[in-house]
Formats: sequence, structure tokens, C-alpha cells
Amino acid sequence: MTEGSNGPATGQGDDVETGAVTVERREPEETFALLGDETRVAILRALDEADEDALTFSQLRERVGTADSGRFNYHLKKLVGSFVRRGDDGDGYTLTLAGRRVVGALVAGTYTATVSIDPIPVDAPCPNCDGRLVLDYADERVRVHCADCGVFRNEFAFPPGTLGQFDREELPEAADRWLQSTFQRVIAGFCTNCGGRVDSRLVADYRGGDGGEGGGSDEGTGHDREPDTRIVYECRQCDSESNASPFIVSLRHPTGVAFFHDHGVDVTTAPTWEAFGRFDDYDVDVVATDPTRARVSVDLDGERLTVDIDPDGRVESSERTHL
Repeated sequence: MTEGSNGPATGQGDDVETGAVTVERREPEETFALLGDETRVAILRALDEADEDALTFSQLRERVGTADSGRFNYHLKKLVGSFVRRGDDGDGYTLTLAGRRVVGALVAGTYTATVSIDPIPVDAPCPNCDGRLVLDYADERVRVHCADCGVFRNEFAFPPGTLGQFDREELPEAADRWLQSTFQRVIAGFCTNCGGRVDSRLVADYRGGDGGEGGGSDEGTGHDREPDTRIVYECRQCDSESNASPFIVSLRHPTGVAFFHDHGVDVTTAPTWEAFGRFDDYDVDVVATDPTRARVSVDLDGERLTVDIDPDGRVESSERTHL
């Protein structure tokens, strides 16, 4: 799975009304300008440390350590509404969801950490060629790839602050668990960047080449080249985009989970390279275009799992057969 991110969608200053749902949006520049003072950041940190307990004005000022009551009140008022929620009694303060996410980003090192690590060998062979799997980390992105064939590759964003919470040898599997949990949220229809609604579509790009030995079947597509087939997930709110192989969608579907479980692999806990390395044969074939449809087939221990993927990148049907 690979992830990318574009800029925020336009129209952020508009009110959006859909039936009984009304969403009022601030301009992003206006919102982030509210955080341009160390006292305001300290207020958010203090409220986060209080967990769900509301703090009074006096308790909050004491925890922040600001002696000037008027100055503290000025900064607190700037945060109320966007990042801080004031109780009905007027003297109980908690974080809003946006406030918690800001603190979470600070703790994760999103704004504060600069990390570099040497490449880490993965204690498993490449599922494609039995070569060397390696984990690299640069520009806040993990890349697990084969140093020999380059075919197997997972690339995704990973919080820099999380790296220091694992020993070096633990990082490959920890990063893979992060990837799988991220993917589960995306296929459920939610953006991992902003929480917005995600749309998905199946894409087959014909980028040249003759397909080579073992190339996918293009029967009925009108093409004689092997396509790059992937599912694209795009957020309606921030335009963030992610890509995943149809195989991963098949793997996470209940039929795929049961198929691998019956053959001794728990795909809910096993690293992705272990699942990829277990099957005897695997194909993703484009079976129709306009709109695009694909068929995933996996052979394992004398049994075949066939999964049909619809134009929206969702599992349409599945079947298990003995070979």
C-alpha cells in the first residue's frame, strides 16, 4: 500500500448544509494562527494531561504556570471554540477533538521530531524472489522493499515520534501493524489524515511492456499489455490519496481471512510479507473495462480463492475451490 497527500480542498470557508447536518468551517490559516503562542500550546497540553476531567480557570492557569490572570484569560479565550470547549457553567474547560489531535500530533513528533535511521534488515525473505527485505525511513515515510528484485514494496507515512518507542529489531513488524491498521480505516471509508469521507475506485493503467513471463491475462480488455492494477482511495475533504493492491483488499475481506486461517496464517496479526510468501500462485486480472473490474486468484495448498473486485474497489463476490 502506498500513501500520498495533496493540499486541502478549496471552499474551506463555506458553510456546508446537508439536510439536518450543518458544518461551519474556518479558514485553515485562521485556525492555525490561534496556535502561534507558547501559552496557548501549554494550555492544550495541560488539558490533555487532565484526560477527560474538566479544569476550572484557576486550575488550568495554575497548571500552565501563568501569573498574569488577564494575559492567561486572553489566550484561553482565543482557543475556546476551535480547540477548547467551555462547559455550560462557564468555568470548566476540556479539549475539543481538534485540540486532542493537535496535542497528539505534537506528542507523535509530527511538528517537533527529526528522525533518521540506518536501513534495517527484515527477518524474512522477499515473498517474490526470496531476496533481502529492508526497511528504510526517510521524510517521515517507511519503505519496506526487496533490495534484490524491487517487486515487493510497501510505502507509507509513519509518525517519527513512534520510532523511538520500539527497539530497532521490532520496527519492521511494528511499522507493518501500523500499515494494516491504517488500511483498515481507509477501506472503512475514513481518511487517516483528516477523518473525512473516502471514495475508492479501481484503476488499471497500461504503462507499456509486453507483460513478460507470468503476465496477467487481459482477455476482454482490448489491451495486450499487463496493467498496473490498483485501488485508489481519495478523501473528499483534504484530497489525500492512498493506493493499495486488490490483493490486500481480498486479504482483509472475511473470505480472505478465513481462507488463510484455514491454511495456517492469521492475516490479522501476520506481517504482510508473510501472507504474500505463503501462497503458491497469485494473479490480478482485469476482466472488464469501462468500468474496470478485476479478479484476484490465490492458490494455496491445493485450494484456490477467487475474489471479484467491482469498479469501486470493493469485493463483489468470492469463491473457494479445490484444485
